[in-house]
Amino acid sequence: MKVHAIYFSPAGSTKKIVEKVAEGISADFVAHDITQGLKEEVLLDAADVAVVGVPSYSGRVPVLAAKYLSETEAMGTKVILVCVYGNRAWEDTLLELSHICRKSGFEEISAAAFIARHSIFPDVAANRPNSADLEQARSFGEESLKLIKGNKRHQINLAGNIPFGEIRRAPFVPETDDRCTQCGLCASLCPTAAIDPTNASNTDAALCISCARCIDYCPVNARKFSGALYEKSQANFHAQNGDRKEIELFFPE
Repeated sequence: MKVHAIYFSPAGSTKKIVEKVAEGISADFVAHDITQGLKEEVLLDAADVAVVGVPSYSGRVPVLAAKYLSETEAMGTKVILVCVYGNRAWEDTLLELSHICRKSGFEEISAAAFIARHSIFPDVAANRPNSADLEQARSFGEESLKLIKGNKRHQINLAGNIPFGEIRRAPFVPETDDRCTQCGLCASLCPTAAIDPTNASNTDAALCISCARCIDYCPVNARKFSGALYEKSQANFHAQNGDRKEIELFFPE
């Protein structure tokens, strides 16, 4: 049995959680970061186990993540579904992820919704996932392994709506300040190639998905969300979503 950790994780939180869940199954897992596409074929067998994780973007699976997962072929591979959201709501994300994975040939075992620092408004859930969250992720992997060994197959009831909710885009694009050294790292890491590699100050708003990857990976902290609309939205979002949310786990009934 080979264990695969497959994740779309622009800001890194989904990666941390998915890899911790995989660790609960086996310390010897193979990581597949699909944030910038399927760089190599993901070879999956019926005897394997995959932990597939995505962030929730306005209650949906990110369009790019859905595309890359749809291009993955599983041969009855057991899958543990993970969505990570910024303390607001995950809405249709897990149900959509379930549909995508089943169409790709996965057989779902369990599912979970974890909380992480919000990528656009980072003062919300700022310290998550914390050590307790990651320990719960590892334990979730252990419990899921017991289901796999028990060979029980039952339906997992996941909340969500069909048809899925409208795909909404955030109206915020990171800006670059005078600390920028034009190193080009942000452009090389951008999942949509929205940043001009010759001038990081130029970001294509039509391509940007507001994932904050460029902000998190900038070595000189030269990129950020800003502006009057952003500041007002940040205050409102924090007021509405500042209360702590808890991890939700889903097992077959």
